[in-house]
Amino acid sequence: MKHTKPYTISFCSGKRSVGKSVVAANIGSLLADFGKNVLMCDADIAFPTLHLINGIEPRMRMYDILEGNVPLHTAIYQVKRNLALIAGASGQISKIEDEQFRKCLQGIIALDEFESIIFDCNFGAGTDVMECCEVSDMIVILISDEPGSLIDGYGLIKILQSTMPSKDIRVIVNNVIDKEDAEEAEQKLNLAMARFLSSEIYSLGFVPYDRLVKTSIIRQELLVKYHPNSEAALELKNIAHVIDEISKLEIFV
Repeated sequence: MKHTKPYTISFCSGKRSVGKSVVAANIGSLLADFGKNVLMCDADIAFPTLHLINGIEPRMRMYDILEGNVPLHTAIYQVKRNLALIAGASGQISKIEDEQFRKCLQGIIALDEFESIIFDCNFGAGTDVMECCEVSDMIVILISDEPGSLIDGYGLIKILQSTMPSKDIRVIVNNVIDKEDAEEAEQKLNLAMARFLSSEIYSLGFVPYDRLVKTSIIRQELLVKYHPNSEAALELKNIAHVIDEISKLEIFV
């Protein structure tokens, strides 16, 4: 059977510094290892980091596409087998027009040679984030067990549910001590959602605190590649399997 269109995922967060980009990069790499042809797109216009996390420095970036300097395909960098990247603009763009960004996204999701497309979005609910979510099949919200992260994550989910009620929105609890802490964070979030939104949200899993995550960031290497048996890498693999199974229900006919 053949996929009809790329299964598109936006990784988002209510606030900065919850590990969103690291999780997105590792999930993308794992899906590629599973045999999916994956395109990762750094849609964080202000602070792109996917190229750094992957330890690469592409010559062409999102900036070149948005400015019309190069065709879309020219800015696609092959990271490894089954994994490609469109790197972020690296601070070159101070302001982009909504229509300009929207047109770029439409071009990306029309790339039918890919089975999965992952957008690593900016934090919050800016226009660029909402545009990415609008074209996505799944929206993944990264939260931690810190009160500020839960509050901001809830706020983002509230906005998304009110503007895109039919979207599949999931959460990943990142950087927690253990499964119990992750479940407690999920419970707090769902209590607020049940009380104020009359809804609930489902978790894709959790990623435990692991010192090797910081090591991988400093060394600009993917955790799942260089430390595949670490506790965090194993949980990331579990999450990637869940996403893979969900996507199969959507993209195969």
